[in-house]
Amino acid sequence: MPTLGFVHTVHRVIPGLAELSRELFPDLQQLHYLDESVLRDAIREQGLTPGIVRRVCALIQLAAECSDLVLVTCSSIGPCVDLARRLVNVPVLRLDRPMAETAVQQGQTTGVLATLPSTLRPTVELVQQCALEADRHVTIRPVLVEGAFAAAARGDQESHDRLVREGLQALVSGPNAVEVVVLAQASMARVAEQIPVASPVAILSSPRSGVKRAGETLQAMQAGVY
Repeated sequence: MPTLGFVHTVHRVIPGLAELSRELFPDLQQLHYLDESVLRDAIREQGLTPGIVRRVCALIQLAAECSDLVLVTCSSIGPCVDLARRLVNVPVLRLDRPMAETAVQQGQTTGVLATLPSTLRPTVELVQQCALEADRHVTIRPVLVEGAFAAAARGDQESHDRLVREGLQALVSGPNAVEVVVLAQASMARVAEQIPVASPVAILSSPRSGVKRAGETLQAMQAGVY
């Protein structure tokens, strides 16, 4: 039975991703690795320091020892993935990359919504990278939702969701409305589910597409076609 190793920096995303993995790929074994100090320090330092990068790579190496594929679920540490791939013998994927790839195919104006500065910049850079790889021109409107992360951290999910919806409204309404919105954090996915299906703007979140990519990659590895 193949094993999917998740690397997390926020404990509250684990139950949802675990359930999603069971739904999409019931035969996969799961392992979850968590270090919340990584995100805490990235927030304090306003980005990734060499020390944080070393710790993230060490966590990915630990996950790779017992996993057939490692899936990094935090966008703030996403830039560490390319470096970590050189240190392990299993694939290392970003949860948010399939979302970013979809975004650049669905519109020329993309809003990136995040609740942390440490997440906003890496997500914008990822969308830009995917656009370059796809040879597409994309205009990006970044929006930071102040106070939402703190609300979720203290257990006030209702306030978190309200603030994120307000940020979304700023991106999808008016003459400067974008064509697609990227929700930069897995913890924001529940807000996407609250948007009416008929919304003219595509609202993208990372959990389902990211887990699907990981599971399909493991299946391809088993079939010997990866």
